[in-house]
Amino acid sequence: MTMPPSQAPDPNGSPHQQNPSAQPPHGLPYPQGQEPPQAYASYAGQGSWGQPPVGPPPRKRRTGLILGIVTGSIALVAALAYVGNKAGDAVASASKFPAAEYRLTVPKKLLDNEYKRLDDVTEQMNGEVKKEDLGDTLISRNVKTSLGMYAAADNFGGLSLAGMYGQFKNPALEVTSTLDGMQKGGLRELSPRKHVTPPGSDTDLTCTVMLSEEGSATFVVPVCAWGDENTVAGVAIFTPVDTEPDPGTIDLEATARTALKVREEIRRPIG
Repeated sequence: MTMPPSQAPDPNGSPHQQNPSAQPPHGLPYPQGQEPPQAYASYAGQGSWGQPPVGPPPRKRRTGLILGIVTGSIALVAALAYVGNKAGDAVASASKFPAAEYRLTVPKKLLDNEYKRLDDVTEQMNGEVKKEDLGDTLISRNVKTSLGMYAAADNFGGLSLAGMYGQFKNPALEVTSTLDGMQKGGLRELSPRKHVTPPGSDTDLTCTVMLSEEGSATFVVPVCAWGDENTVAGVAIFTPVDTEPDPGTIDLEATARTALKVREEIRRPIG
């Protein structure tokens, strides 16, 4: 009898059951003893171990969604690696490092359960970024990453989180490097970057529109990033499209509001 895969640690410290239906990012091997899946299964229709999936078959968009999210995960890992490399080249600031007061979490669900974390892809992302050098630099120290990939509850889109926390002397540089790194990871930027401060907030976000193309699957990816003395993160929304959109039609104000809500949910005091 085929046994289920072993449990892997949750990014927040609790064990979880690996989803057998998701595929690793390109170039990563499958876990020992597992075979590549023939198709991606919908969470809603997934049966328990030893039982076939129940309910209707997954929509055609589901496969493309996962491929797009995996592509996004590669971009996000590249983004954080790029941040580490650029920070090492920066001119040292004469100011002292800020106190470490906040951290970032990667919860199982975001935005009132609108997005559910893809544990397997999230684990692989975190495993890959550990290979990169994110050690202390002249303008950052004690840096830890917070990476998460999420699927929308309706399986028609996704959300990615690329974050890090520590002590940053130049948060604006970290934000710029994060967005630059997403491009180096394979996303194509369609619009000039703009600063957005949602009404009622004093948090400035840098937003832009990117495009993810993976085979026949195309996703428009509005993204907003923030940076403060303790936390830096980019929140990207993946939406499948048939053709490349006019970036002027994408509501970055709405993306900024979403990113701000995510920030409120994941940014927590240390201690």
